[in-house]
Amino acid sequence: MKNFVIIISICLAYFTACCSCKHENCHKKIIIINNSNKSIYYHPNSSNSDTLILDYNPTSIDGFKIEKLSSKNDYYNSCIEGRFYDSKTIRYIFYDAQILETTPWDTVRAKYLILKRYDLSLEDLQRMNWTITYP
Repeated sequence: MKNFVIIISICLAYFTACCSCKHENCHKKIIIINNSNKSIYYHPNSSNSDTLILDYNPTSIDGFKIEKLSSKNDYYNSCIEGRFYDSKTIRYIFYDAQILETTPWDTVRAKYLILKRYDLSLEDLQRMNWTITYP
């Protein structure tokens, strides 16, 4: 039993050390800046999705709202670079907060009530220094 505990401790230490390693090819956040005079919601997803707007309303997830003239960090659990193995771009869709909070989601989807859509490649994100600015 003692050997088992030692082995588990070593494995945990190894994985913790590896996960916390930072290197130039591993970014885990994108900074989103709202330079507009109104609150917005954003909606990240990979662009290999069949639909332009996903099935869920961003208001249903805490953290997707950005107040006017402010910014937010969009954190990822793993390296963002790894998302580009399955898809050539990452999509960010921006919505007017007032519209999302007062309009049924089915209507938002049917009428494509968005402010802006960004389809960003890895090179785009690198060039933008991992920062997306709206507008």
